[in-house]
Amino acid sequence: MNALRTPSPPSIDRALGLLELLAQSRHGLTLSEVSAQMGIPRSSAHTILLSLERREWLRRSGRTRRYLFGPKLFTLANRALGGTSLREAAAPLLKALAQETGLAVHMAILEEGQAVLIEQAAPPRRRLNTWVGKRMELHCTALGKVLLAWLPEEDARRILNERLLSRHNENTKASPRRLLEEIQETRKRGYAVDD
Repeated sequence: MNALRTPSPPSIDRALGLLELLAQSRHGLTLSEVSAQMGIPRSSAHTILLSLERREWLRRSGRTRRYLFGPKLFTLANRALGGTSLREAAAPLLKALAQETGLAVHMAILEEGQAVLIEQAAPPRRRLNTWVGKRMELHCTALGKVLLAWLPEEDARRILNERLLSRHNENTKASPRRLLEEIQETRKRGYAVDD
């Protein structure tokens, strides 16, 4: 029996189709958009979305009501890459960028409201004062602001409201409102600046 010719249950096809549809949308999709774009009843779309959300394959933004990929999907994708870690995949790109720009280049992940360095590269003859594993505050580092800029706004707001935003110099923004404005600018510019 050929596995490719064996029909799959419609609910599995719909769930996978929904994930493929969501992959084409940068800002996620609402229930109505999923229903319309898939050509299925809202009740069917809602059932699929809830199932995927319960299993953390999707998450729903509280502010925009849009569905986005959840943490389980990222875990699955990482495993599907055959064990190649993000660090290993990015290291040559970081090194090339450091050589091209003459600047230090860092890569971090967001963990427990902080940026955690997972890889870095420096141009020739330049020493770094950072190390892989170093934890940094989000509100006063370019790296942290970039991580915040690509989160849904309500998640960034929640993180900033939960953290003590200490001032490190006269340029440090310690107000969540001012930081959210800067994060919006970061999205537009494509880069952030240390304070």
